[in-house]
Amino acid sequence: AIDPYQTKGGVASMFYPFGSSLQPGYAPSEPIVSDGNLPMANTELGWEKTTQWNFGIDFSFLRGRIGGVIDIYRSKTKDLLMQMSIPSINGYKNTWANIGETSNKGIDITLNTVNIDNKDFKWNTSLNMSYQKDKIDKLANGKEDDINNNLFIGESLNNIYGYAWDGIVSDKDMVVPDTEIARSKGLTPGSTMKSYDYYYTCYGWTEGMPIIRDMNGDGNFDENDKKVYCSDPKWTGSLSTTFSAFGFDLSASLYTKQGYMVYSNTYERYMDYSDRGRNRLDMDYYIPAGTLVDCDGVNPDGTFINPVYQQSTHYGKYPFPPPSATGNGAGNYFTNGVGNYVDASFVKIKNITLGYTLPQNILDVIHLQKARIYCTVTNPFCWSKDDFKGWDPEWAGADLKDDGPATVTCEFGLNLKF
Repeated sequence: AIDPYQTKGGVASMFYPFGSSLQPGYAPSEPIVSDGNLPMANTELGWEKTTQWNFGIDFSFLRGRIGGVIDIYRSKTKDLLMQMSIPSINGYKNTWANIGETSNKGIDITLNTVNIDNKDFKWNTSLNMSYQKDKIDKLANGKEDDINNNLFIGESLNNIYGYAWDGIVSDKDMVVPDTEIARSKGLTPGSTMKSYDYYYTCYGWTEGMPIIRDMNGDGNFDENDKKVYCSDPKWTGSLSTTFSAFGFDLSASLYTKQGYMVYSNTYERYMDYSDRGRNRLDMDYYIPAGTLVDCDGVNPDGTFINPVYQQSTHYGKYPFPPPSATGNGAGNYFTNGVGNYVDASFVKIKNITLGYTLPQNILDVIHLQKARIYCTVTNPFCWSKDDFKGWDPEWAGADLKDDGPATVTCEFGLNLKF
């Protein structure tokens, strides 16, 4: 959706010279209010149009003990409402227009089972799995990517566009690649040399720094070296189950999202070496041999008091923190945000509820129709990738001042019916 009245241009009050004095008047509001940043009105705007087909199967077996639904769908949307750039000589920089096409396909599967059903014990389960893939087919300029707005032909609408982290500059041997930057530095492709020698010669990076992938090997880091990260999960699923026996009832639900990347605001805040006033996440850093790791202070002449040095290289998963707050171009871990892209796949127990309903003979004595006591725990367990750091993978891409993370809560309750 877009704001209403985008087919009509607003006006704003202003003063203009008339003779020897200023007189009140009106002019189109967009250029005046926003210096052309608001879109120009477009009287030709129309509705987006979507065509879709759907194939579904509802099934049930064994007198309803096993049942479910399978839905397969595919849709195509044309005349998308998107902003397009226009020559600024018009007084505007952009306008809303019906441009572009997207397509979407997916499958939803639901399976419900009655596993046990007798007088004393009942057990039901419900399983749901969903797969969805959307992609951009056309944009304002046809099949041309809109890099400024992170829109790419053939990719999803929700993507991250940035550099790729390709490891850490280490003290191990490596084979010199056949790239433009290696040849220009006088290195022989196919020969063997230390990783820190190669990356310092080609890029000026020292041991322990992150390796930013140079996609085309020219030694420069620009749009040609960035990649598209999919921020939509490849599939989602949920499982819920309910038990009841002898007055007790137990229910639990599980939820998962798999195969997607997010830009972690937690990483950005709590792994930023340049911010001296905040605690850091406990990370497994790469520490080069000979690094000063502790001391009791500094002498007046600048020497360390009781220094402790790293005896051998510790091959951690994350780059060695630099000693200063200054950046280092594309080699700096956080300047380009490359270290903040994380796989946020997770499996989470959303809630567990245990209850007990008093038997009828007790209810008759206390003159109640029904009485049930219960305890509910929300978000008790969560499993994610081994290298994931942060509050909660479900909220990994959220801004912490506005959203999550989810909290673990425990609630006790009593339901009475008179």
